[in-house]
Amino acid sequence: MNWIPQSLLSRSVLLISALLVLSQLIWFGLYRTYNVRAQSEYLASQIASVISTVSVALETMPASARRKFSEKLPAHQNIRLLPATAWDDEEVPLPESPLLRSISDHLKRDFSGDAQALVMLEDATRALWIKIKVKNQAYWVVFPPESRGSAPPGRGPAGVFSA
Repeated sequence: MNWIPQSLLSRSVLLISALLVLSQLIWFGLYRTYNVRAQSEYLASQIASVISTVSVALETMPASARRKFSEKLPAHQNIRLLPATAWDDEEVPLPESPLLRSISDHLKRDFSGDAQALVMLEDATRALWIKIKVKNQAYWVVFPPESRGSAPPGRGPAGVFSA
């Protein structure tokens, strides 16, 4: 049994079909690569903007008002603000991901080493934890997946986020 068609027309149709399928697969791969990079940059800039706003707010308010601010923040921004403790001062390596690389680059550029990103598994979801230092006090800003506008893992920006 011969799998290759005998007529020239059939072989031409088969060759053209194979080339079309191959070109579509290459196009899809390139589109996904560039789309992931663009989404990563956008989300990283949004997260860096929120971190900058929270950092400035913490710097300008008195220490007594910071606790009340951290209690009100989840209701308005869907992010949490937690004081960091002495035992979580060590650097934790990030999983390899375009989004996390973009976030780390934005944080290094905007905060010159006063911010650190970390991904943690929390209640079966991936939360993004970013540590900032304000007036010699460290805080964790926690972004749950829904605050980043992520889709379920494997689709959209969440596929970028999951390592």
